[in-house]
Amino acid sequence: MKSKEYIVYLLRNYKEIVATINMLKLELQNFDGMTNEEAIETLAFRKTVGEPVKTSGVSDKTGRMALVYREYAKRVNHESKADVTNSLVPLESEIKMLETAVEGLSYQECDIIKELYFKNKSISQVAGEHMTSERSIRYARDAAINRLNSIYGRYQKITFGGTKI
Repeated sequence: MKSKEYIVYLLRNYKEIVATINMLKLELQNFDGMTNEEAIETLAFRKTVGEPVKTSGVSDKTGRMALVYREYAKRVNHESKADVTNSLVPLESEIKMLETAVEGLSYQECDIIKELYFKNKSISQVAGEHMTSERSIRYARDAAINRLNSIYGRYQKITFGGTKI
């Protein structure tokens, strides 16, 4: 995806992305994970792999099984939390970059972008509030998106040594 198209995508989906970020944060905050009982239920009907059951002597199978269940629950919890974190971090990074880039625009461009995309106002609403024509708002919006594209281009050159992603 080209940089300008990606910027427009981020702007148009800003509220949805922020809502996703907030849901992922809430999920992490309220993460309880799998209990040992749930691990037992999950593994109860699986075929065991490993040593065959000994027919004589004292068995420590109960203790080993408890450890297996506990380790399984621990691993599943870690993987689940990592999945949420791996989804959250890039989204937060993209939104922070977008918000920082928008703040780097001129006051008028910043205001128009925020009203159109962050507050979901229509072009006619923004034109009415700014006491100007819809055409002027469209022109300012397009100029702001071009400047955002320029900002993102400089960021890519600085961050990735000139290699475009």
